[in-house]
Amino acid sequence: MLFHLKVDPIDIRIHLPAHTEPELKAMLMQIANSVSSVKEIVMATSADVVKRLNDLGVEIGKIGTETETLLQTIADLRAAVEAGGITPEVEAALAAVEAQAKVVDDKVPDVPPVA
Repeated sequence: MLFHLKVDPIDIRIHLPAHTEPELKAMLMQIANSVSSVKEIVMATSADVVKRLNDLGVEIGKIGTETETLLQTIADLRAAVEAGGITPEVEAALAAVEAQAKVVDDKVPDVPPVA
């Protein structure tokens, strides 16, 4: 009797004597079913990880876009301050936002210059 377990990439073939106990045959079938179930769980888990990584990539892209928008707003406000006509309160608020932007910028490594 040939017991064959194939769950890609696993391929196990066991030749059993014809008089093999039914209990052993049943145990081998349970093992085959368990291996198949584990493979399904691993594949589902891998798909979940891929989805989560893709979702994180989208979030990181959004953070980059939002950061660029914030930096442009700061630059626009700084230009308005330098042109005059802004109250000291607005200038203080701008300085506070610039300081916070610096804190965020310091947490993210700069992209190395391309040679």
